[in-house]
Amino acid sequence: MARYEKVLKAIERLMLTHEIKNKERYTVGMSDADSDSVTAWNITQLHTVGLLRDMGPLNNSSLSEYLGISKAAVTKITKKLTAEKIITEDGDKGNKKEKYFILTEDGERLAGLHGEIKEKAINKYIEVCEEFTDAELDTVADFINKMTAG
Repeated sequence: MARYEKVLKAIERLMLTHEIKNKERYTVGMSDADSDSVTAWNITQLHTVGLLRDMGPLNNSSLSEYLGISKAAVTKITKKLTAEKIITEDGDKGNKKEKYFILTEDGERLAGLHGEIKEKAINKYIEVCEEFTDAELDTVADFINKMTAG
């Protein structure tokens, strides 16, 4: 997979940029003994949940940096995720203003579903990448990075 990391990162960035512009939604059903709900999530919300699963508690600034979006956009996302009981806020004991976000049980389930969606996408990208040489993949990655540069 190391051969494809550069292009996979570029594709992920392209997808985030595309989603922000087009507001694409993914409908994900969450069901357990207590609830049975279906919610439409955008890719950035799903990536936020995935980051919290992979990296542990993160604050607004860290999420903004990792996702490559504004702090205001992160605030909007975390408000929705909090309202839907996907994440909760945990204050920093040294700084009462600083809030860290952690996944709830529903958030852990959604993160698992996000992981499945992401794995399928990566497998498809790898399948396509197999058709290109390393030099061609570098060119594709460079192109995408240039197209999505701020």
